Amino acid sequence: MTLSSSSPPINPGTFKYTVVEKKRRKGKQKRFSPPATFENLLDQSRRDLQSTPCWPDIKVMVSKLDRDKSCSTKILCLGLGSPTTSDIARKQLILLQELQLHFGISDSNVSLYDPAFTPKDIEGLEAMGFSVDMENKQGKHELHVPTLVFMPHCERFVIEGLLSRNWSPEKLRLLMLVGNDLEFYSVHWSTSELAATNPCVARIVPWLKVTKFPPSTASTDVFNCLAIQTIHLDDATTPTSGDGSIFPTGRGRKIARETVHPSDPAFWEIPEESSLPSIDVDN
Repeated sequence: MTLSSSSPPINPGTFKYTVVEKKRRKGKQKRFSPPATFENLLDQSRRDLQSTPCWPDIKVMVSKLDRDKSCSTKILCLGLGSPTTSDIARKQLILLQELQLHFGISDSNVSLYDPAFTPKDIEGLEAMGFSVDMENKQGKHELHVPTLVFMPHCERFVIEGLLSRNWSPEKLRLLMLVGNDLEFYSVHWSTSELAATNPCVARIVPWLKVTKFPPSTASTDVFNCLAIQTIHLDDATTPTSGDGSIFPTGRGRKIARETVHPSDPAFWEIPEESSLPSIDVDN
């Protein structure tokens, strides 16, 4: 092959190789994801919860709780759910820690039980300094010191079990209950039905002083229908409403009329468990 006479001659001294870099494709850079450990999951849920509108309201509610009157020295948590698999359980655990901090309760005085706990749950909770109970007592934990019992969204039979196990003026004075607003049951079930299936719940409702959770929590599945409840038998001359004021008329007064008064010994006589009708554990 011969070169065209019009082609410029090649000068070997001026020839250079050119290295062309390959352009990188545009796109999302791969982010580092921390391992889904118990601690990391809890931290993520904490950040999510702190960014919600309801969390500042909850913190204000907790800050107003009277530390002197409750004097809780222990926390018993029942029915939390599995923190490693449930974001709701983790956020409720964060609320438990907020209450623990407010009342100055040490980690060693916090115990939890839920049959849903996995080995990873138990490991994570114990790493926080908490103790995990391995026995299912169906809520029947006897109180010996002032105790904050944290049982978010627990079934009625578990609440009944707790009350029945501590069914005396001395024991009930030790209880601060954070869980379903018990007045809800008195509104949605007839007095006779509630008295037949959950006699302790039915009798104690008129004598509760209740701090309801802020309205901003109503739309969440984490804190809806929860309340902080204490039992005031020393003032058991007139039943109180959900905010601690005297019932003027209506449902609360009706419950009180149809319920034995705490000053009557019959108030403390409850049916044997074997004589109670079976109940739906989902309620």
